[in-house]
Amino acid sequence: MAGDVAHGAGSDQPGDAKPPVRVTTVRTAIIVGTLVALVAGAVSSLVTVQLIGPAGDGTADINRLEAEIAALEDLASDALSRIADLEAEQASPSPPVSEMPNPTPGPSPTVRLTVNWMRNLGVDSSEIVVCVTIENTVDSAASVFYSDSQFTAFDADDFVYPPVINPYFLYTPLAFGELRPGQSRRGELPYVISQQAQPLTRLVWNTGFENMPEIIVDLPAPAAYDMQDLC
Repeated sequence: MAGDVAHGAGSDQPGDAKPPVRVTTVRTAIIVGTLVALVAGAVSSLVTVQLIGPAGDGTADINRLEAEIAALEDLASDALSRIADLEAEQASPSPPVSEMPNPTPGPSPTVRLTVNWMRNLGVDSSEIVVCVTIENTVDSAASVFYSDSQFTAFDADDFVYPPVINPYFLYTPLAFGELRPGQSRRGELPYVISQQAQPLTRLVWNTGFENMPEIIVDLPAPAAYDMQDLC
């Protein structure tokens, strides 16, 4: 059994930021809508002009046309302003997935990670299950929001293995949730490795708090899976 504790202190380890997302679809929709409005206004103006007779001075009709043109100009200006706002929003990089659940900056919890066992699902199986216990200690300064995506496994050759999404072979998955000070949670983490790969040797928990270092624990040697040995 292996365990480790991390406190709210240490070097920042932010993940890679996501690239900005293009808003071409939104921009196109706005521009198309504006053009449609302009065409509709032009058609309306043309019909109005055709209704003006040579006998009248057409002052009222001219005033109405000028009002329509001014309204169309305001509509186009609003559309361009909205496009600029959307592009400004998308220019800000999104935080890494592991950082999103937990507030930064702010008080950090004191958490503990313990590996209870690691099992192969079969003699030649590439599916590995790791049973862990995570704890937010009683003297912790904040709640911690956890998810299985925060836990990364490494083998002896330093190859990285993220957990399997929606695994079918777990009885008690760790999944996701919140741990308040003094609470703990026990659950399984699923991984799939190549049969030619080295065994998994360590597990890393990135809670997402900027001022908290990653929690690293050693993994025990894998054993045969026993259905009676539930996590």
